[in-house]
Formats: sequence, C-alpha cells, structure tokens
Amino acid sequence: MDRTAAKCAIFDVDGTLYFQRPVRKGMALRLAGYFLTHPWRWKELLGIYYFRKLRETEAGRTAALEEQIRGAARRAGVKQEERLKRAIQRWMFEEPLSLIRRHANEPLLRLLREMRAAGTRVIIYSDYAPEQKLEALGVSADAVYYPGRGGIEELKPSRRAMETILKTERVNPEHCVFFGDRPERDGKSAALAGIRFLHVGSDGTWREETEIG
Repeated sequence: MDRTAAKCAIFDVDGTLYFQRPVRKGMALRLAGYFLTHPWRWKELLGIYYFRKLRETEAGRTAALEEQIRGAARRAGVKQEERLKRAIQRWMFEEPLSLIRRHANEPLLRLLREMRAAGTRVIIYSDYAPEQKLEALGVSADAVYYPGRGGIEELKPSRRAMETILKTERVNPEHCVFFGDRPERDGKSAALAGIRFLHVGSDGTWREETEIG
C-alpha cells in the first residue's frame, strides 16, 4: 500500500513536523538569558527539569499531569505548584512557538496537507498538547490525541493508547501509517498496533522502518 493511498495517517509532532534540535538550542539560549537576569527564580528552572524527567519514568508515563507537576514541584522545592505550572506552560509550550515555525519540516508538512486534501484522515498523536504548535506550523488535522484528551492516559509507547485511537477512528491497522522521529516510542507504538512506521530522520526525510528495537 502506498502511503499516499492510506485511509489514515498518524503524525507525531515534536521532532517530526519540525526540527527539534535547533529549537532546543534556541530555547536553551532563551532560558539561560532569562534565568541569568532572574536568578531568584532558579527553582522554576529546576522544576521544569524534574517535570520532564518524571514524564520519562515508568510511573510518570501513566501519572496525571497535575500529579507530575506536584512531584516536580516537591523535588525542586517550589512551594506553589501553580507557579511551576505557569513556568512549564510558558517555557515548554509558549516560548518555543516562534522557533517551531522557523524550523518547520516543510516537505513533511506539504505531504500532510496533500494527504488530507486527497481524503486521507490525518491524526495527530503527541505526548504533549500540540494545538498551539500546529497553529504555529499552519496545519490542521482531523483529530488530535494526547494524554488527557481523546481517551489517552499514557505516554508513548502504549498499546492501550493505540487501540483507543484505532477504535475511535474506526480504521484498520493495515489502512494506516505512522510518521514519527523516535523508533523507540513512535515506532514501537506503531508496532504494537500493527501499523506501518515511517521514520522521520534528523534531515527531515522519511523511510519505512520495519525492525523496531
């Protein structure tokens, strides 16, 4: 089955629809500049670090967002959880938007638009809420899934999450393709569901990958 003839195409966002490395470098410079001039807020930076780390642990993958923030605040010594929540929203979701637009994977975005125009149902599946990023990239989708939305409760890879998406979308795995940049997460998610995986490399190109570690 040719990818352009698929009835459903699932796209990851971070590192797939845009190049993550230059965005991370740009954000590192912004963070350094801000916290060097606001040193009294260093615990917020530490809280952001712990938040990301907690989401990578086995327990953190299935924990609710508020629980993750609570755990990060406790480890960083931030007494007001709402304060850390605002910092996470700003530095993880709002500040990167201009950089994301600047470093978009234009060939893949073009393919996404072409597939949707041809009648393929385009699904976004991310570990983080991607709506603002999609708006910055100038693309839309037929459905968006992430932990806390669409019945998704876990981070990738998750057999239950993939089963939820396929059941909700009423699509068979053999009629679907999955574009992602991380074989260990996106690729494994696709493998768990029996979906073709197209690995998006750091150069922005994609190729089918069948052996997922």
